[in-house]
Amino acid sequence: MARLIVIRGAATTDSVTIPLPCLIGRGREVDLCVDSLIVSRNHCLLDLQDGKIFLTDLGSRNGTVVNGQFIPENVPVELSNQSAFSIGPLTFQLEFQPTEIIHRDNQSAVSHELHVAS
Repeated sequence: MARLIVIRGAATTDSVTIPLPCLIGRGREVDLCVDSLIVSRNHCLLDLQDGKIFLTDLGSRNGTVVNGQFIPENVPVELSNQSAFSIGPLTFQLEFQPTEIIHRDNQSAVSHELHVAS
């Protein structure tokens, strides 16, 4: 598990613990729903590979920004502890302990929803 802290933008919560992999977007089938029209239905994916967390933009309309830079579509970008990434109106800071990360396999779906305050 990893934790996302909202560091910019207004949401219904300041932080959320997420499973890995974690599909983020505004669609119904995502693990973390960001309720904003400028977030794509399947916006990006956080995944664990070889003990490292990677973020992949899934071809979102408005893109994904990691540490101030737009990332290319469908190219996994490694994140470190405390990395920041933005989707739509929200910027998150990733918190995780590399030795404590567990990949979700055959666990029940975990879903969270963040409503963006207007």
